[in-house]
Amino acid sequence: MTVPASGDRVTPFICITIRAGIRMKILFDPAEWKGLVRPVPFLKVLTIFITNRCNARCETCFYWQELNNQSQDLTLDEYRQIQAKLPPYQDILISGGEPTLAPHLPDVIETFIHRPEQAITMPTNGIKSRQIRDMVKDICERRPNNRFVVGVSLDAIGELHDRIRGVPGNYDKAIETLRLLCELKPEHPNLRLTSLTTVFDENHKQVPELLREMARLDYVDYLTVEPLRGAPMKQGLRAPLFYELRKIQDLLHELNVGLLSRKQPLEASTMLSHIRALHREQQRMLESGRLSIDCKAGTVIGVLEHDGQVRLCEMFEPVGNLRDFGYDFAAIWNSPAAEAQRRYIKTKECSCTHCVNIGQSLPFHFWPEFERLMEKRALERRVYIEREAAGVKSC
Repeated sequence: MTVPASGDRVTPFICITIRAGIRMKILFDPAEWKGLVRPVPFLKVLTIFITNRCNARCETCFYWQELNNQSQDLTLDEYRQIQAKLPPYQDILISGGEPTLAPHLPDVIETFIHRPEQAITMPTNGIKSRQIRDMVKDICERRPNNRFVVGVSLDAIGELHDRIRGVPGNYDKAIETLRLLCELKPEHPNLRLTSLTTVFDENHKQVPELLREMARLDYVDYLTVEPLRGAPMKQGLRAPLFYELRKIQDLLHELNVGLLSRKQPLEASTMLSHIRALHREQQRMLESGRLSIDCKAGTVIGVLEHDGQVRLCEMFEPVGNLRDFGYDFAAIWNSPAAEAQRRYIKTKECSCTHCVNIGQSLPFHFWPEFERLMEKRALERRVYIEREAAGVKSC
């Protein structure tokens, strides 16, 4: 059998792994089968920028030019029309702006989530602690069978975080938000908590201290770091060098082994191996300036803006507005403008470290997925040992 390189467009292909015999896992890219899939795409992740309102002024924000303008938000009725015509999709990622400033947030999530295997992910700046707690509780009660991941943004400890985020006292408020959310977990086992840290040249030396503090506080299920991307509000900021990021990500892995082994043992090996695969590709991208895999943004990943605009990728210009297409997502998705952007994505000239795009693209490539599955097998044993040594404890 000829083994395709990680960047080869050979689909479908068979990934063979050895685990109690030979297990066959079929991985294929639906977008390559144009005659079968289009005009009905399948989205693994639909990102919904539910509002452009934000109560922070983050130096690192790539979306800063879109924030707090006067564009008209989609109404709940419009979201329902969109969902009714939306092609098949799996998970949703709620973004913004600050998502919890959208009063209809729980209703929108309930509109798009119907099956128990669907997951919800949402970042928050953690500023309005009790409002965030109440919204998260409402969503957990409405969708008790859906995995709900809430990430609280933390870029440094104390005043440095406040300066990066442009809000005095933001660090203390974010920690309070984590504490309040952690108190919800006994009643809502579908809730997962993480910290979200953007790493760049001005904070990379402080990030290890932050990660250790988050692990010590023990509010989160796992830790997340993401290198700076896009054109940030503060000019001159740069992403970390690949070896700076690797040092941080190696520490994060060790801390996550301990956290996940205790808090989410059934998910630990899968999550740890996925995060490690993502980190390897981000490091390769920062070192070479180019992805080693094909990015699936615009294929199995789509973006819906708060005002009805549709993007293939957060970093690209919109390809149409659903209000102009009768709320028909597929009509925009298969438009000439979308096809032109899709062809450009395939050139890899726009390579970046976006964790959602890379994370959802990796399973469509043989070697990264093979490497992840082998690492997952090794981690299963380590998670068991860590859990036995630490016992069971959480907030």
